[in-house]
Amino acid sequence: MEIGTEQKGNVMVIRLWGDLDLYHAGKFRQTLDEIFGKGIYNLVFNLEKTPYIDSSGIGVLVYARTTVTKKGGKLALVNPQETILKVLDISRLRAFFDIYSSEDEAIAQCS
Repeated sequence: MEIGTEQKGNVMVIRLWGDLDLYHAGKFRQTLDEIFGKGIYNLVFNLEKTPYIDSSGIGVLVYARTTVTKKGGKLALVNPQETILKVLDISRLRAFFDIYSSEDEAIAQCS
């Protein structure tokens, strides 16, 4: 998995390429901790290029959502693939996340 970050105003856009699974969840959480360490709590996760997520990946998403909420920030998911939406539905977490079809729309909602 590759992780790309780009700050747009007070929002950090995080783009993921590849599977978000047990093997990669630690790297993703470390990236989030670095972002939180900078005091950034408005996040947009672009999941367009993430074909698979497992419970470890879901755990990191929940960690991020919980952390930003506690700090008064916002988190949005952009273009999650159908496989990820199914996992969110099965785990009953889909309503826990704001989901958008474009980065610009998500950034506007998180600013």
